[in-house]
Amino acid sequence: MTTIPVSLTEAPFIQFIEPHLAKAKRGYVSKTPLYQIFNYVLSVLHTECQWQEIPIKRDTHDQPEMSWQVPRYHFYTWSKDGSLDRLFDAGILHIHYQLNVSVLNLDGSHSAAKKGRRCLLSRPQKGENQQ
Repeated sequence: MTTIPVSLTEAPFIQFIEPHLAKAKRGYVSKTPLYQIFNYVLSVLHTECQWQEIPIKRDTHDQPEMSWQVPRYHFYTWSKDGSLDRLFDAGILHIHYQLNVSVLNLDGSHSAAKKGRRCLLSRPQKGENQQ
């Protein structure tokens, strides 16, 4: 069983992820490549750290390559416009033919049930004869 990746290189990102993510409508291109921003988002989702605590790389002058607000902004934008939903659906469709669903029992026969309890479909009304 493989694990979910926590970082991607540029080639797999361009092939599998980028087609499903929304991009800027007015032509603004971030100084930082989109795959690195996506990796920071994956890092937060994987470690469950706060956005302010993202370990952002620093340049030669010890300045961060971007603010922690950049990946947060992209995550909220992608969440709001459905990009992450499209990405999830595409991932499910990609592995659809690799799943073996012949042994799944989805009829509820293996779920826990309360035994010995009667379930009333509706409450008796006042004045009705209760037996």
